[in-house]
Amino acid sequence: MTNFENMPQLVMNKILEKLDLPSILTLRNVCHDFRNFIDSIHLDCDLTRLEISLGPDKIYITYSTPYKQWVVSYTNLYSKGCLVAREEIRNRSVKRLQDNNFIEMFSKDSEIILNIFGTKLNLNRFELRKKYAYEEDVERFLERLETILKTYKLKVKDEIIDVCFYSESSQQ
Repeated sequence: MTNFENMPQLVMNKILEKLDLPSILTLRNVCHDFRNFIDSIHLDCDLTRLEISLGPDKIYITYSTPYKQWVVSYTNLYSKGCLVAREEIRNRSVKRLQDNNFIEMFSKDSEIILNIFGTKLNLNRFELRKKYAYEEDVERFLERLETILKTYKLKVKDEIIDVCFYSESSQQ
């Protein structure tokens, strides 16, 4: 019987090339060997659009490829931690994370994704939307996002970047 440690790197790379991002993230959580392997390589990525929406006590991030779209939401539960929900067509998982802040969880997950794809992530579109979010959350969120984007040098093809900030006085 072959175990993971004996599997050639080329075979593992081929397996990972066939998986979508949610599957790679799930595989990364299976065991330390998978996590270490996935974290040590940079995969090609077919992500074409990344949309981040910040609202009161919630962050949504939408990942899109030419064939699929999925959404991850991070909800603030205050003293009870945060809720992380991952949704794809016909598939939803929800986890309550005790003693975790929703902005920090968003940051951690974003760093993992950008680390996996490294400089091979070339988006056609990047959108950032803020709607009625609390100012202290906005400041912390933008600070974390700036650090992430500078660290991983996110590339956006054709410079299609859309940033929209709504306030209670603005109209939709």
